Amino acid sequence: MDIALRYARSKGDKYHEYFIEAQLNVLDRILEGEPYYASTFYIPGEWTPLLDRPVLYMERISGFAAANRLVRHLSDKRVQASTPGCDCTYQLMFQCLLDEGLIPPPSGYLAMSYACNNAFSFSKASAARYDVPCYSINVPRIPNMHTISDLGRSLARMGASLNVCLDSDRLTNAIKLSNSALAIKNQIDQLRILYPGILDATDGFKLFTIYNDLGSNHAVAVLEQLLATIEKRISGYRPPLGSKWIWLGVIPLYRNNLLMETECRLGGRFVYEELFSFGDLEPIQADSFYKDLARRIVNSHFFSVQRRADFIMDIAAKMGVEGIVCFSQRNCSFLPPTVPYLRRTLKSTGMAFMDFTGDVIDPNYFDEGKYWLTMEEWTGMQNGGACRVR
Repeated sequence: MDIALRYARSKGDKYHEYFIEAQLNVLDRILEGEPYYASTFYIPGEWTPLLDRPVLYMERISGFAAANRLVRHLSDKRVQASTPGCDCTYQLMFQCLLDEGLIPPPSGYLAMSYACNNAFSFSKASAARYDVPCYSINVPRIPNMHTISDLGRSLARMGASLNVCLDSDRLTNAIKLSNSALAIKNQIDQLRILYPGILDATDGFKLFTIYNDLGSNHAVAVLEQLLATIEKRISGYRPPLGSKWIWLGVIPLYRNNLLMETECRLGGRFVYEELFSFGDLEPIQADSFYKDLARRIVNSHFFSVQRRADFIMDIAAKMGVEGIVCFSQRNCSFLPPTVPYLRRTLKSTGMAFMDFTGDVIDPNYFDEGKYWLTMEEWTGMQNGGACRVR
């Protein structure tokens, strides 16, 4: 991670620099022996400044480990790690990082069943294994006001268990920073729609876990720098040549340049990536802190398959997108189950859609040759049967 930080500094990419620096600071504290919580993705980042120890989001550190291939022969480790074969490799990677001593065991787990039941179950099992507490919330996937109220009360109970103080200057500051970060992110989203392709989709993927940092100073700093970078590009903006595409799901993290290589080889442009889209999130307030956090989760376009499809179609229409590529993570319980509905919905509109299954953590389950053959055929169909490859 230190090398990645130096590289970002050498390129002058301030938003990458600030983003990596914040992750490195958390990791340094943990490696120096400070107790920490391991967390699933949608545990609110606004809590982080209010806790008495750092929070390490498991998906984030597992993704970093996969990108840098810190654990070799991951599939062979499954038996040693005692994780079921149906578990997602994000959890397997985290367990391997623990087993190999690359990070110490956490002092507790923070877990929510949304969005990933596998991560939820893993957190409970791992907490039992290390004899540490697991603070957990089971979230019913029913997008209504009852779910918001119930989830708000569950978050409040978890906050009380974690000794989160709602009458403090830290809370006021975290809320202010969270709302500021979201306001900047909304400006970025508006510019991306007005100027398709002005931000590389690869950069969007590198930054999408900034969602975990809402409520922190560095989230505001990262997004401010990203907005400034985009604004500087406007004067020289040229619409992308060739087809415009959207990428759904994660990319193979050990092949971070896959999207750029696909663009160069097939002559199109990925103008949007789904995971860096947080949607139209409302500001949070101190007097309704937990209910606002719950509303943010339940109102996310990821919470409902129909809402997700509507969001994607809206973005595609606004950006003039010709095709959508969906990469489904093997054994993932979150996004892949929604693919059949998406395929039917998009097909009814005439939108070109391609679904590819692989593993974003374990390279043994990504057939890159098949990926290129499938993409070449798919883009060829978009261009009247002449496969445009270069």
